[in-house]
Amino acid sequence: MRVSKKLKFRRLNILSTFICIFISPLLCQKERNATWVLGNIKDGNLLKFKDSLSISLINPGIDFAGSNSSISDTSGKLLFYTNSCWVANAKYELMKNGDTINPGAAKFGECDEFYGTSSPGCVITEYPGVQDWYFIFNIDFDIPYFGIDSFIGYAPQRVMYHIVDMKRDSSKGEVILKNQIALYDTLGRASLIACRHANKKDFWLIAPKSHTNCYFVFLVDERGVHKPSLQCLGERWSDLDTQGQAVFSPNGKHYARMNKWNGLNIYDFNDSTGQLSNPRPRIMFDQDTFHVTGLSFSPNSRYLYASPLYKVIQFDMEAPIIESSRTVIAQYDGFRNPYGTIFYLSALAPDGRIYISATSSTYNLHVIKKPDCPGKASEIVQHGITLPGFNFSSIPTQPHYGYLPSTYSCDSTLNEIKEDLTSKKLYEVFPTIARDHIKIKYNGNQYLEDRTLHLTNQIGSQYLYKISNQTFNEIDISNLPSGLYFLQIVHKNKVLYQTKLVKCQ
Repeated sequence: MRVSKKLKFRRLNILSTFICIFISPLLCQKERNATWVLGNIKDGNLLKFKDSLSISLINPGIDFAGSNSSISDTSGKLLFYTNSCWVANAKYELMKNGDTINPGAAKFGECDEFYGTSSPGCVITEYPGVQDWYFIFNIDFDIPYFGIDSFIGYAPQRVMYHIVDMKRDSSKGEVILKNQIALYDTLGRASLIACRHANKKDFWLIAPKSHTNCYFVFLVDERGVHKPSLQCLGERWSDLDTQGQAVFSPNGKHYARMNKWNGLNIYDFNDSTGQLSNPRPRIMFDQDTFHVTGLSFSPNSRYLYASPLYKVIQFDMEAPIIESSRTVIAQYDGFRNPYGTIFYLSALAPDGRIYISATSSTYNLHVIKKPDCPGKASEIVQHGITLPGFNFSSIPTQPHYGYLPSTYSCDSTLNEIKEDLTSKKLYEVFPTIARDHIKIKYNGNQYLEDRTLHLTNQIGSQYLYKISNQTFNEIDISNLPSGLYFLQIVHKNKVLYQTKLVKCQ
């Protein structure tokens, strides 16, 4: 008996529905991230990660810079996307009522003519428990510091949310509620990010409070957006909090935030309670990081990748001292197409790879092919993805919906066997409370040349001292301002030792 194509299609749909509902919700939920939109109004890119990566040239209808988010249905089909100023549907048209979702000062600057904001500041999630409804979260830009010479004048003051109903406008979607204020305060200029709740239904949202070490943590569930808790821990951030990125690990157990001036800040996160804890010592970077940085976790949540302008650096979250695992896996090779493909924002895609944008308009993305592997075995390919349309720094900000375990093997021959740098017995620094001099004793037999002493204070100022190739060094710190310092001994961008130092008057 012959079965009609229509009946076969129905059976396939029933089977797909059965898999999504009864077998593995995570397999289907991860398709929420399966389609990305990058580029500008008339010269954009559609990236589809269904089965294998396919890229096509489109006219997105809106411009993208640093602020970008999109969402697909559970089959991976694009639903809509936003640049934190406008909302567009899957037909690449302005969604009904999708205009002016950033009504503050940004409306008259960064949001003109369908352009988007320049720092990561929007994210889309499902509306828990309400089918075909979605939240858009974004931060505005206003002028709370106008007239204060020591501050950047503009900054966010509101976390806003908007609701999209995809059943409206012939299933093209409509923004049915917009510009709702979830929080009015002084906020960090970037780094709005969402995380899936441990119950796989609800979400957590984090927005940093400016000029502090505090974070607003929101619960988003079927009752809507809850009043946030304010959690203060770790290192304080300065007014220079632009052009960075924040990210959750896929397993929901870590939160990291980074930019040039305030370094890399890592916390544990409880995705059941929304509690931040265990802040790690701040990790600082060389001053060639300019003003842009990106951040992504590997699918297995073990490795954290930072992309500070000219380098891509891997950190091992399981290392006794995370800073000691710092490994440079790539340095910018000078490639231009037509402008420099310097490293910027990054994102973990549903295919288990990490994609990194550039700071300028280019036709390329970088790709880390095996991010679950250590060091060079992660196989980063600079400008490894060629796009048909321009992309100016953009990469989507999306919550992780679950990723399958990696199936590839890691090539151990790409990683050298190094001296154990996590052992504090290699170095002795004394005294750790000092006024004029500190002494450094080395007990190993490697890395005697090209060593540098880095001292970083609590506001991010860094002081460098050359260490001679002797096993014993005495460093004059008499001209150093008094205060608490994070001390690191560095050899070719590898941290060999770290501790804390108190400089007395």
